[in-house]
Amino acid sequence: MRNTPIFVLAAATLCLLAGCTTSSNPREGGLIGYWSTGERGYQERLDSRRAVLEKEHASAKRAAEDQAALEARKQQQTANLAKLETQRTGMAAELKELETEVAKLTNLNAEKDAERKLLLSRMTSLQNQVKALRQPDPSADIARHEALVAELEAEVKALRQKASLLLGQ
Repeated sequence: MRNTPIFVLAAATLCLLAGCTTSSNPREGGLIGYWSTGERGYQERLDSRRAVLEKEHASAKRAAEDQAALEARKQQQTANLAKLETQRTGMAAELKELETEVAKLTNLNAEKDAERKLLLSRMTSLQNQVKALRQPDPSADIARHEALVAELEAEVKALRQKASLLLGQ
């Protein structure tokens, strides 16, 4: 029975020591770990957290820069699409006007009448192509779309010249 108080005291000390974790963070109950590593372990933990925080800040900064670049690209493409739509509308109006002028010609000889019919046919084809440009696919290549518009504008100009020759004679 004499050993009982020593045994109880030893058991209590053992339980107390087992309850303390060996973390370097005193807030997590790591007094033993903190005492064994001292300020060095605590500072290492703080440094690793700061490094993680700096990486997160750098990642957030890159994401913001990427977002700004994408927004600028989106605005540029929107402006390009608006310009192309204006060109398309102008071509459609010019073709309609040209079609009415050519359709007015009735007193032509057979050769010129065949040329007039060919012009009307080509104008109808161009009008259909211009209508197809109305809703460009947003994922489509803008440069390819611009090249197509330029090509159609050149064809409209050539038709205008042929019609002028036909109207003048």
